[in-house]
Amino acid sequence: DQHIGIWIHTNEDSNTVVDGFTITGAYKLASPPPGYYGAIHCDGTAAKILNCTVSDNAHHGISIYNLPSSLVGSTLISDCRVERNSNGIRVGREPMFAGASARIVRTIVLDNDSCGIQLFDHGDHYIENCLVGKNTFDGIYKFVDMPKPQSGTVIGQDSYVRRTIVFGNGRYGLSNYWVGHLYVECTDAYENLSVNFHGTNGSAGDALGNISDNPQFCYSDTGNYYLRDNSSCAAANNICGVDIGPFPVKCTCCKGTVGNVNGSLAENPDLSDLSLLISYLTTTPRPKLPCPAEANASGTWPVDISDLSRLIAHLTGSPVTFPPCPVY
Repeated sequence: DQHIGIWIHTNEDSNTVVDGFTITGAYKLASPPPGYYGAIHCDGTAAKILNCTVSDNAHHGISIYNLPSSLVGSTLISDCRVERNSNGIRVGREPMFAGASARIVRTIVLDNDSCGIQLFDHGDHYIENCLVGKNTFDGIYKFVDMPKPQSGTVIGQDSYVRRTIVFGNGRYGLSNYWVGHLYVECTDAYENLSVNFHGTNGSAGDALGNISDNPQFCYSDTGNYYLRDNSSCAAANNICGVDIGPFPVKCTCCKGTVGNVNGSLAENPDLSDLSLLISYLTTTPRPKLPCPAEANASGTWPVDISDLSRLIAHLTGSPVTFPPCPVY
């Protein structure tokens, strides 16, 4: 009895699906055999793990090892919550052992005692639209040792993090060690204790669209981290034009009707609002709008010259009716 919640280990492929389970209370032995680490443990398999909650386990929440080359790209973790485990998700084992490959999508990895997501040894990894936060060590940690010869096990060395929020972790937000690359695109790494981006290909404000900015969450009673519409992680406010993280915009910073472009206490539009909107439409780089929805005077995205024309008309005495604030 290895005290694993679910153990998948006999050459299963992606037709094996674990969907909608809660795994909690798994614990490790004092001297566990090599590889027996996860509450959901996949050894040499490519299962799909969907809509699961993996929480309060004494070792890894989800672990994936020893993936053969024939199953590369088939392992999927999607729409899960991995919280308060010793480690969150580990793909691969220790350096110079057998590798693994996985795609992790729209998954929340929070409050784990070590790292949120560990990418060990050789294998290509894809982390997309995830939320990785408040883990004790690194949010996303990649370690690839020296290259090893082809032996039937996946040998890729590149990992990709896209459209993901990494915040409030106890050391680095994203870290990469030794060989291989950790490519980071359209990702927000914010307020990680030491450094947000460590040894990665891509850092805050670079050409790949990465930022280090407050995600502006608005929480829900279900524990989801939705975005405010003034968040830089919302598609309307970043150069990638995509929502960053697993959840869309759910609440607005706007009050009543639109028009208060500069977010002042005076809700009625005035010349200071006009000045900021002109600057936003004519200056590079654009100044940040306190509440982008307030600048949408025409009621149609994106903010453009039509919004400016409507605001000018209002300030010069023409009868203009501003649309109400958007409802999400």
